[in-house]
Amino acid sequence: MTLPLPVAWSIGAPPFVKAGWHRCLAASGRWLGGDAELVLAAAGVAMLGAAGLRLARWPGRRAPALLMAGGLAALSVLCLPSDPVALASPLYAALAWCVAWPALRRARASRQPPLRRPGEAAPQAVLDASPWPHASDRVGSAGLHCVRGLLDSSLEPMLALAPDGWVMDLNAAAARLAGRGPQQLVGRECAAFFAAPEALRGSLREVLAGGPPQSLVQVLRRADGEPTDVACSIAACRNGLGELQCVFVTLRDLRDLRTCQVHPALDASCDALTALPNRGQFRADVQEALNRSRRTGQLGAVMFIDLDNFKDVNDTLGHQLGDELLKVMATRLAGCMQDCGVVARIGGDEFAVLVEPLAAADDARRLADRVLAAVAEPVHIGSTELVVACSVGITVFPHDVGGVDTLLRNADTALFRAKDAGKNNSQFFTYEMNRAVRRRVEIASQLRNAIRQGEFSVVYQPRMDLIRDQLVGVEALLRWNNAELGIVSPQEFIPVAEETGLIVPIGEWVLREACRQAVRLHQSSGCDVAVAVNISARQFRGTDIVKTVEDALAETGLASRLLELELTESVLMRDTARAAETLQRLVEVGVGVALDDFGTGYSSLGYLKRFPLDSLKVDRSFVADITRDPHDEAIVTTIVALAHGLGMRVVAEGVETREQLALLRRLQCDEVQGYLLGRPMSAEQLLALLLAAEPGEFRNSSYSWTLQP
Repeated sequence: MTLPLPVAWSIGAPPFVKAGWHRCLAASGRWLGGDAELVLAAAGVAMLGAAGLRLARWPGRRAPALLMAGGLAALSVLCLPSDPVALASPLYAALAWCVAWPALRRARASRQPPLRRPGEAAPQAVLDASPWPHASDRVGSAGLHCVRGLLDSSLEPMLALAPDGWVMDLNAAAARLAGRGPQQLVGRECAAFFAAPEALRGSLREVLAGGPPQSLVQVLRRADGEPTDVACSIAACRNGLGELQCVFVTLRDLRDLRTCQVHPALDASCDALTALPNRGQFRADVQEALNRSRRTGQLGAVMFIDLDNFKDVNDTLGHQLGDELLKVMATRLAGCMQDCGVVARIGGDEFAVLVEPLAAADDARRLADRVLAAVAEPVHIGSTELVVACSVGITVFPHDVGGVDTLLRNADTALFRAKDAGKNNSQFFTYEMNRAVRRRVEIASQLRNAIRQGEFSVVYQPRMDLIRDQLVGVEALLRWNNAELGIVSPQEFIPVAEETGLIVPIGEWVLREACRQAVRLHQSSGCDVAVAVNISARQFRGTDIVKTVEDALAETGLASRLLELELTESVLMRDTARAAETLQRLVEVGVGVALDDFGTGYSSLGYLKRFPLDSLKVDRSFVADITRDPHDEAIVTTIVALAHGLGMRVVAEGVETREQLALLRRLQCDEVQGYLLGRPMSAEQLLALLLAAEPGEFRNSSYSWTLQP
């Protein structure tokens, strides 16, 4: 009679029995993909093919399902013949599988990494698993089937990890990508298959600690030795009680992103870089969704997503890294949808999402918040860590009525509003937005012909020297009077010109016109009046501003000492090394440089000594309440002391009252400008003022060169 399992184990078994046990254990391990719990359960049944067995380790009284399987197997041993040959009979083996199969299925719910061979070192855990004792036991049969179903239904390579970072299960796509069989992956630490395991372990720690999903680019070590770039998306899977079930790692073979190039048939609907649907395919998907919505009345949403300041990534880190970033973002956005939407790349750094059906319009807001959070997570590409943000525009159908083109235009309008509101936020489309955007479109259209049609003019606001009480300079300001739109405020058309790039030719025209008028003023009045011209960020960074200035001076004949360029802090602080070099070249030309709106931007005092500046212009926001707010007075006092200490002059903007003027004089401010001294005026009015004024005094005139009561 065969001894019960504990007795056979305690006494020991003959060598041939032990050898038979190890062969059965190995065979079961291969059949079950190296799954420890299944191997042990199968070993109990394998007793029908051996006279005894010897377990190297028993993993801490695991799931009751496993004990049940072992008990069934032991019971089978007691009831069946003890002859080893008979025990190995296929008939008895088949009978044993039928008896133990239900228990085996339950045992799969509590899988653990396989037993290590004698002498094999324990693998390094990704994270201390103590907060999740017996986490695999808590998955349960239903949870296991759900995990298995998710793996099988995913077209992307996907792995399910235990809390310690070991592979619990995977789908066929993951096995193909790794070039290894399931038995070579299950029960092994996932990070060991990547070139940078610590980065992956760090991302796992973040997810296990309750953090948001993580994304990173890694190099997968395939079995054939070929390094494969993959985008990894890591997310925790929890049950309704918030208990951790497993961690999903989705892999995206970045080589597959060239699918559209390899298969020309997909070119018409596929984006070559990200393998997402392109604009044409997305438009067709929106049309189908709109047709369904009209039949059923169900809600849907279209979102436009644009990466904020993506151009800076391309300019500073290169287009190759920018492309890799776009691939990672494509993977993240697809992960955010969770099978409830379609993600497309519609050009550049802009993506689009179609979501349907929605229970309520506010569901789109929650999805947009999820997108904002996912995009904002750090991205690791090689040794570079990037943190980017995005803006989201949302339109809901059938609430926002119209066809496909209208919906896409509405989403784009909402996206524009999100960027205008400071970026890194989401906005729903409203018809008020539509009117504002239509106005901007009209402005952009009319701006393109404004120079050619002579619609621009330059006006000049006087600057007074407080020591000599004398007009010493003017600031050139642009004005626009359009035949269709009428007089358009600079606050309205300058941002549009910046956005469209038209600010470059417009700025060059203003520079030449201001120089030409300054020469005319000098020739007509005999006065040396310096003219200050504002330079935009696009002019300063996107063109050779030094050559532009040299050409304007040569063309008009203006002395370089009578030209001053005004730049904001944000323009200079974007690339300080290049800015310092450009400013030095301008100083060598002989023009002055003023830092405009000082105190409202970066105000990095450490860089002031690096920039060859001639003057600081105190922003009007500090001047407006300087006589009532001691804090503003303290700020202006500090700016004056700082500028004088660095050898710079101080110009206060926005002076509108005598009290402000008197206080600024007492604080030793060098120059002032504002409505108290004169509103912006034409070149003809300025010439009349120069001819009427006498050095050292103000004279009343119709041209506002007088102190207003």
